[in-house]
Amino acid sequence: MRMPSQIRGFVALVALLSACSETYVPTPLAVPDSAIALQQFEFLQGHAYQTEYTLKAAYPATPAFEHYLRIVPAPWIRCDWAGPNWQRFFDSTEGPTRTVYQQLHMWVNREANRTLMLRTSYFSDDNCDPVPLDDDQRVVVVEYFGVDVDDTITHLKLTRPSKSPRPQTVPDAEPQKMLCNPEQPSLPTSLREP
Repeated sequence: MRMPSQIRGFVALVALLSACSETYVPTPLAVPDSAIALQQFEFLQGHAYQTEYTLKAAYPATPAFEHYLRIVPAPWIRCDWAGPNWQRFFDSTEGPTRTVYQQLHMWVNREANRTLMLRTSYFSDDNCDPVPLDDDQRVVVVEYFGVDVDDTITHLKLTRPSKSPRPQTVPDAEPQKMLCNPEQPSLPTSLREP
């Protein structure tokens, strides 16, 4: 599956685009009260800030996504990265093969040249069961600073949800989407360059 390579490609793109040495302050975003094993740190020489934690939530619940839908302020605009549905794939990049259940979401902030990635995931053995074996939802939120938002939208093929911002839990559902590209005439004005 392409997800791990997409994430690595995005990190490489951000590293290339963030050559300046400006100091950035992350957008203040509270974590859910039920978050455990909280870690927060800078990386990419201060051009990214990561928050990660675990929530107890039965698959396919989306408490982290629901939380960030409520608290991410304007002028951030939410885009779908890999679609609103849970994806399931094998991964052996960090050790023995395991099954990953994952959702990816992205917010963009053109005014501040920032992107905010939300990755929620579960992990199981390599048997690709239809549901994870535990209720440990791992959450990673990364804010990237000093990025070319339009290049990110194009490179990652980000899309705007066409209807409800809620993710669908049916694995094979095919929701309609609009491109999150400012060149598309059907996009809301808030997505276009001023």
